[in-house]
Amino acid sequence: MRAKRLYCFFLCIVLFFCSSCNSKSRSNKIEKNFFAMDTAMSFKLYGSCSDDDLNKISDEIILTINSIDKEFSSYIENSQTYNINHRTQNICEISPEMYEILAKAQDIATLSCGAFDYTLGTLINLWDVKNKTVIPDQNLICDVLEHTGYKKTSVDYDCTEEKYYFYCSDSKLQIDLGAVIKGYAADKVYQICLDYNVYGLISIGGNITAIGNKENGKGWEIGIRDPMGTQSDYITTITLYGGMNTSTSGNYERFFYYEGVKYHHILNRLTGYPAKSKLTSVTVTGPSGVMCDMLSTACFVLGYEDSKKFLENYENKYTAVFINNFGDVMI
Repeated sequence: MRAKRLYCFFLCIVLFFCSSCNSKSRSNKIEKNFFAMDTAMSFKLYGSCSDDDLNKISDEIILTINSIDKEFSSYIENSQTYNINHRTQNICEISPEMYEILAKAQDIATLSCGAFDYTLGTLINLWDVKNKTVIPDQNLICDVLEHTGYKKTSVDYDCTEEKYYFYCSDSKLQIDLGAVIKGYAADKVYQICLDYNVYGLISIGGNITAIGNKENGKGWEIGIRDPMGTQSDYITTITLYGGMNTSTSGNYERFFYYEGVKYHHILNRLTGYPAKSKLTSVTVTGPSGVMCDMLSTACFVLGYEDSKKFLENYENKYTAVFINNFGDVMI
């Protein structure tokens, strides 16, 4: 599931405001564009505090995102994910934060019947869509699939020891949180902004979070990129209100062609190949960034009809916009 980490969907963020988060009068602004978690990120924040304070808030946001990457990236040595993937036993101690992430990931994997599966680390590494231009050997795919599957893993809290643990029955299974940590980071940044009473929008690799509404009380208009167009072409818009998030999964940022066939990075564990769901992108909107991140991947793999049934589990808290292979927009 490095899927979500390997590309950035450049959503059009239209900002029209000049008021503060307190009195809705004139406010100061800070805007930053930077690169982290192997993707482009940005934020534009407003507040009644001083420019110096806004710069300190900006520094804290970027530090938080880099700290999350260092903690959960599978490619950074001694990160929690790295340590899980290089475990020498079927049990290893994890942090409360990792426990929280994996518990949510396990729930979504179960409800989606594996359409979202955070245990595809070896399969993702085998395909390596970012760097390769040929498909893996079928025998290798079959071998790797033997060492995937969320049902082989679990997490637990030992109340006697007051410790959290990860369990796995397969020594060769590896997890990948690429479809999780950007949404998780968005939630953490959102809380920072609330604590400092600033408002605006943050974009973390295609995950957009609204912090408060515009000065007129209306939401922010977010443009969804046309998968068949350029980065500046948008096929439709959605409205984000304060506290809401949106995350997009699509097949048009990371892919290669081999013998005339397109192979993208969103993998289906049932086949070992890129998902064939007749979709080019799925945008999920809801109150939690980490949930939107995971749900958009699950829905892309499931396809339109099965996704509609799947999202019923969340009682209208999460909605989706689907774009199919013909460029049709479906909700």
